[in-house]
Amino acid sequence: MSTLLSALIPDLRLELPGCIDLTITRELRQACRDFCEKTGCWEVVLDPVSVIADTDTYSLTLPDDASLVSLVALTRDDLPFTAYQFHLPDLELVLEEVPSSDFELIPTVFLMPTRTATTVPDILERDYYDGIRCLALSRLMRMAGVPWGNAQGASQYAADARRLQGRATVRRWRERSGEAMDVISQPFA
Repeated sequence: MSTLLSALIPDLRLELPGCIDLTITRELRQACRDFCEKTGCWEVVLDPVSVIADTDTYSLTLPDDASLVSLVALTRDDLPFTAYQFHLPDLELVLEEVPSSDFELIPTVFLMPTRTATTVPDILERDYYDGIRCLALSRLMRMAGVPWGNAQGASQYAADARRLQGRATVRRWRERSGEAMDVISQPFA
């Protein structure tokens, strides 16, 4: 399922007097992209790639409104498969050896919204909205010469966004590893 970016605008508009929806949408979309790229919070297991004997090149297919951040894992029979090269931007998977039999590979990827996305996956709105909101507000308030510009507010929202991105990153890696993780904050000396 997905959420329309336009559905998130009213919440941001409250703090941005005079800002038009088009500008809010653009910065909200970019905030979603940045948040996903930094945290890996939009992880998807793609449809299996059916490998056919004597064929070594395959293309990955991404969901609509999604761009690839990275190929995180490729598995065969629930085991890591590492004998490949991956080429961007054509999403081409090239096996290092031409297979002699048929099998399936399961790709796991980190995604982000496209530059023209009008929707974002529900997980971003449901689990990571606070961080994305702070990032978008920071970007918008940092704009100079606009009625909603607010350097102090931008700095505070940027700090909150960094904190929430850190939490999201730890959460995702904790979920991926299945192990307990302790993160200890220490002030800079």
